[in-house]
Parts: sequence; C-alpha cells; structure tokens
Amino acid sequence: MKKQLIILWVSAISIHVLAQESDNPAARERMEQRRRQHEQRKYQFMDRVLTKIRVSDEDRAKISKLQSEHRRKIKGSKKRMEMAHAKLAWIQETDATDAEIDVAIQEIADAQTEQLKILVYNRRQMEKILGKEKYAQLMEIARMQFHKRGYGGGHGLPPRPGLPPIPGEPKQVKEPPMPPAQSTTRPSAES
Repeated sequence: MKKQLIILWVSAISIHVLAQESDNPAARERMEQRRRQHEQRKYQFMDRVLTKIRVSDEDRAKISKLQSEHRRKIKGSKKRMEMAHAKLAWIQETDATDAEIDVAIQEIADAQTEQLKILVYNRRQMEKILGKEKYAQLMEIARMQFHKRGYGGGHGLPPRPGLPPIPGEPKQVKEPPMPPAQSTTRPSAES
C-alpha cells in the first residue's frame, strides 16, 4: 500500500511539473531570460567586490569553482526540499497515518539540515580562501548591497543572532524581554 501511494505521489508530481513546463513557452522564455540576467548581475557584482578587496587571480579561480559547486549542491537541495514539502502536502490530503506524516516531516527537516550544511561549509571554504579579513570585507560589502536594494526581511522581524550589525543602523545593546510569567492559578468559570 505504501509503495503504491509513493508511486502515485511521484506520478502526480511529475505530471504537474510537466504540465507547468508545457504551458506557455513565451512566459518560460521570459523567466529564463530574467534568470540569466540575474545570474549575470551576480557574477558582475562578485567580480567588482573581489577587485575592490584585491583578491588574486588564483584565489578568484578557487572562488569561482567553489561557487559553481555550491550552486549545484543548493539547486539539488532545493529540489529535494520542494519534493518533501509537496509530499507532506499530498499526505495531509490523504488518510495518512501519524507515522507517515512524521516521516514526511522528517524528510523536510533532513532537507533543511542539508541546506544549512551546504551554506556553512561554503562559508568556511570562502573564509579559508580569502582569509578572515578579506572575507569580512566581502560580507560587509554584500550586506550593504543587499540592504541598498531593499532586501532586509521586513519590519518587525528579529535580526538573526551572530550577524554583525547593519551599516548605518544604530547599535542596539538591549537584552531580550523576559517571557510573560505564566499564572499558576486557573481562570475561574465565572469570567
């Protein structure tokens, strides 16, 4: 039964993906063109930053190889994440057992863990190639560009721990608020 469900699920996902790909060729071409332009801008930005922080040609080649490998791994990881989320959504629509739902949730957690490992290992390799000082300069320039373009996560979202402060913003040295005290008395039925 379980194998039949998985085969049915994979078939449904495949049909959905094929249907999306064959819908509108002009829209697909525009999306692909935008993706290529975005990639080109990223390469140009990286080249300008590496020039600014005076990275040697040998280190540029290492970084280029590292980033190509990083993109390949992340692309595969994102695909696994999408499939895991689609599987969970599909399982929720069926009469799945709690064990099957737990397995689907664990697949999502594993995919997230894999993505985090890829990101952390890439960061460590970049730091080994550039050295701590140049890597810090690279990240500072990238952060400034990121915020200059308006990507910041929005208002009201807490900053991620461990990241340096954003340039131009005042330093905040506040302690986090204490969680509200939970009352040990039960509310009365009269209220």
